[in-house]
Amino acid sequence: PKRVVPRREATRVIVMAFLFGKIRADLSQIFYLSKLSIGFVNLKPLLPGHVLVCPKRVVPRREATRVIVMAFLFGKIRADLSQIFYLSKLSIGFVNLKPLLPGHVLVCPKRVVPRYKDLTPEEVSDLMQSVQQIGSQIEQEYEANSLTIAIQDGIDAGQTIPHVHVHVLPRKGGDFENNDEIYRALDVPDDMRVPRTELEMSNEATQLKRLFPLFTYNDLMKVESEQISLSEDH
Repeated sequence: PKRVVPRREATRVIVMAFLFGKIRADLSQIFYLSKLSIGFVNLKPLLPGHVLVCPKRVVPRREATRVIVMAFLFGKIRADLSQIFYLSKLSIGFVNLKPLLPGHVLVCPKRVVPRYKDLTPEEVSDLMQSVQQIGSQIEQEYEANSLTIAIQDGIDAGQTIPHVHVHVLPRKGGDFENNDEIYRALDVPDDMRVPRTELEMSNEATQLKRLFPLFTYNDLMKVESEQISLSEDH
């Protein structure tokens, strides 16, 4: 507008744009183009270098493929590094896509190992010490007074991801009408639970990171290569 107005009142007109869903985003955000794809910078990056890649064709969410550049391995899944809130020498603590209760998090060894019996003594020690440390902080953070700590070790025990992982759930009186229902809830198939958005998960991870020893950007970037190296060494 010709009239000088405060920023909050001004309307910005984007003339040169590309479509990201229903959003008309400024072409200046693009740093990469291929025949069918676009690479562009992130409005709200979780870490330095956090970028986005999408197909030029705007497709519904169920058809779209999201490319995760920075990841860690959870079984065969490459999960976004923004979900991690805890790192030790041999273990990872990360938020849950489909939590049963607020604060329901997961802890797994860095090495991708299907069964608990396959862990080395050092991995068992590191994993359990990590669970103890995470559980203590999670209980306080979510104003709980108890914890449910569970491992579903094997397919017939309800394990759906072939990577040892420990469920840590802060508990309060009355969160389940019958206390043992928590174990039945853990056995409910994943496709019957409602997933959270990536933003919800990264926000929770950011909230929880402040409770634990700091790790650096470089520590995060090395996680996937460490996991692959550990798996190759055994």
